[in-house]
Amino acid sequence: MQNNNSILSDGDVSISIDMSQEDEADKGITEYAPIYSYVQEITSNYDLTLETDSNGLYNEREKVILQNRADQMLTEKEMDYWKEKGSQIETPFTYEITEGWKNLWIYACTVNDMVLLMLAICLSSVFSTEHLRKTDAIILCSQYGKKHLYLAKILAGVTFGTVVSLLFLGITAIFSVLAYGADGFGAALQLAFPLSTWNITVGESVLVLLLVLLIISVLYSVAIMVLSEILKNSVAVMAVPVGIMVLTMMIDIPYQFRTASQIYDLLPTNLLFTSELWDDRLFSFFGKYLINYQIAPAIYLLVSVALFFIGKKAYLKYQIGAR
Repeated sequence: MQNNNSILSDGDVSISIDMSQEDEADKGITEYAPIYSYVQEITSNYDLTLETDSNGLYNEREKVILQNRADQMLTEKEMDYWKEKGSQIETPFTYEITEGWKNLWIYACTVNDMVLLMLAICLSSVFSTEHLRKTDAIILCSQYGKKHLYLAKILAGVTFGTVVSLLFLGITAIFSVLAYGADGFGAALQLAFPLSTWNITVGESVLVLLLVLLIISVLYSVAIMVLSEILKNSVAVMAVPVGIMVLTMMIDIPYQFRTASQIYDLLPTNLLFTSELWDDRLFSFFGKYLINYQIAPAIYLLVSVALFFIGKKAYLKYQIGAR
């Protein structure tokens, strides 16, 4: 039988300590640590975290959300939109552990950067190599050189890009689930990100993340290959996306410049920051309001199509000069 009592002796004085009580206290602290962290994420105040009750917690959350919207300079119509959406969220929340899926959003920006770097390295020479090795004359004079080759290369590059994004996000998901478990997939998104007012589950948000990342990879792939044809130099092609990635890391446009800040946050290198989950600024489109994750993928696809035709025009107009 394990002895939970410890005796400390100092001369004639003996002190007996019941270690089981300390173990139970430590166990209680450990068990409630996730709840404490969740409350702390809302209150950001040590004393308030320990003293608040359920009503105080929900009131504090609403207060922080309203302050966040004021900082983002939301219009009255936007406030009304989110008020209606917020009324659809069921409260009180039933707590569930969501770390396994939450981490996908936390590391999404890193995954996005890795995808961009991988595609910049692998696709930058798709068209530029033809000009560098002087094989463009043979290729462009072949039967399908100017008719089908461009489309075939673009489709191959896009396929490679989507596979890379799936691979990177999939590896991240596997290690995260193995470390923290797969619980919480059907939990409310507010359990992972309390300030978000999306009326969806954590699992649905992960599917949104996957879809957006795939569309971003399509944009990256097309843009890099078109640059490869226009610049005809793989090193220069790699420098452009890497430069954009570094630049977006260094620059931050505050909410006070609302239009510029909102457009800047739509850049594919910025869209997957977790803070975008509680960015309540909306885009009005024919009387309908859209959030960033609704309008950005549509813009990316339109830009990808435009770049495709720009690259095709440059490819078809290219003439072999004297060597």
